[in-house]
Amino acid sequence: MLRKQSLFVARTAARRKKREAAVTCVGQSRAENAPSTSDFLNTLPPKLKTTALLILTGHSKLEIAFLLRVSDCALRQRIAQIKKHWRLFDI
Repeated sequence: MLRKQSLFVARTAARRKKREAAVTCVGQSRAENAPSTSDFLNTLPPKLKTTALLILTGHSKLEIAFLLRVSDCALRQRIAQIKKHWRLFDI
């Protein structure tokens, strides 16, 4: 019983070490190639840049709509445009 338990613990530790090593390698490669947020923001038009900055500072959708004095529909369109710019920038 004790022998089986020690084998189980050893296998678990080996698998955990392998998973953590794989995640670390992926995380490092993404961090090296990841564009900075400021680079992305500099590519946006002024209205989208303001909206993106408010999003990044943690404001809610209602707060952003109030601060920018835009309707919910207009805000959704701006968010969609920011997402589109991000997809094109990330390529």
